[in-house]
Amino acid sequence: DFVETASGWVSCMRCRMVPLDLRSEGSLFQDRVDEDSLRRHQEVCEGDRFNYSNLVLLVTKLAEAHDGFEIETLQSAPFKSLVWSLVGRKDGLLDAFTDGVVQAAKSHGTEKSNIKTAGMWSAFPDQVCSNDILSALNAFIDCTDGLSKSFAQDKNFGALVRIMAPSYSFDMDCVEDGTKDQA
Repeated sequence: DFVETASGWVSCMRCRMVPLDLRSEGSLFQDRVDEDSLRRHQEVCEGDRFNYSNLVLLVTKLAEAHDGFEIETLQSAPFKSLVWSLVGRKDGLLDAFTDGVVQAAKSHGTEKSNIKTAGMWSAFPDQVCSNDILSALNAFIDCTDGLSKSFAQDKNFGALVRIMAPSYSFDMDCVEDGTKDQA
């Protein structure tokens, strides 16, 4: 299930098309690979489906760091509007990054979801509208009690945006000055 690329990397053939942050751990190696490492990845490999563990980790860190943000916030209309703009208005990606992450976070350690993500790696848009994203982000922060502009500047939020919208270059300082800001 693993193949060595021309550049010397060893990659899992089952999940190679899925963005790296959405693959199971151990899908890519640069140096010599031992059999135990390959076996461990094969046991957890999701194939061409998303592995939610990185997303759950990021959302958990955001919930711990910001009052007003909880795992369930991902299912709120303002957050879904933000994700909708990040994923180029693709329903499948919207469901995966909202309801799917919440299900995975509540799965008691398995980080599994019943949202179908097989082959969804091909649905990521080539480009998204920056104005729509910034407008939705500002609206989300403004209508979520306890959140401030610092939420958008959190490195974990930046990582979450990068996973959801790989084609988008997010400038965390572009959030409107008019948003709530905690002193």
